[in-house]
Amino acid sequence: MNDLYMAVLGSPVTGELMLLEWDEERQGYSEGHVLLCQMKGYVHAGTFAVVGNGTAGVICSPGPDAYRLMCAAVPVFVAYAAAQKQKAVDGVSWLHKIHALQDTRMN
Repeated sequence: MNDLYMAVLGSPVTGELMLLEWDEERQGYSEGHVLLCQMKGYVHAGTFAVVGNGTAGVICSPGPDAYRLMCAAVPVFVAYAAAQKQKAVDGVSWLHKIHALQDTRMN
């Protein structure tokens, strides 16, 4: 898994959340999702990160509303990060299996 950074936005009133993954290639977040968050009046609650070596970090915006939103977002982020890690492991496993196949072109 490469580095994973996700901004947490949400509504302190309704508790609705949206986690936006940082797109390293585009150096930004999905413009459509950002616009949707703006239209819904979501506030930035903080950011979660997991870097390639497995180190995790959290930055939380100040205030009780941000804390509540960040706490509610933890299980969503953990599930997403675990799924991304599993995809990376499955990809490596698949490559090892492909490499181990016998090359029948020489026979």
